[in-house]
Amino acid sequence: MIWVSNPYGFAAAWQHSIGFWQQTLTAVSRHFPLLVAVAIIPAALRAYFILKARPIPHWEANLAEALLTVWRVLICAVALWVTLTPHEWQTFKLRLHDADQLQLAMQRMGAFLGRALHSLLWELLLFVAAFWLLYALLSLVGGLLVQTGNPERRAVHRKAVGSVLRNLILAPVALIYLVTILRQGFA
Repeated sequence: MIWVSNPYGFAAAWQHSIGFWQQTLTAVSRHFPLLVAVAIIPAALRAYFILKARPIPHWEANLAEALLTVWRVLICAVALWVTLTPHEWQTFKLRLHDADQLQLAMQRMGAFLGRALHSLLWELLLFVAAFWLLYALLSLVGGLLVQTGNPERRAVHRKAVGSVLRNLILAPVALIYLVTILRQGFA
């Protein structure tokens, strides 16, 4: 089949995805404490809101959303930092400080994405499938961790533990994986 042997087809995307996973797992293993530190705040807030018995006041929900927005930006910056090599990070920082360099970098990124669109679509399809399986696995682990206890609150606890696991593991790893995919466009 032409779509399998094509350099922009499924087989090429599969090979690229294996490399992306290796790079992602290497970045996670090298910077594990930092990733846990930036992911703990959103995970704790999600668990707090899920386990809270009374309705949440609007001011508290707005304050939590503002805090989460700041932490999400921090998580994105950390995902960029842990994925890029020191030389790539310096180049990226220099491009951010100069508007002309940033515009040229964005044009190069767009050109790269345009050239590699077929392969990128396959890679994103593999990304979605892999992270859907990881999501299901983390939800299952969350359910298994909450087998004992009060039967009335078990569903709420299962939801809270699953949410904490997904926020601690799934969110940072997914961001690092996406940065790894786009890393070629940064160069």
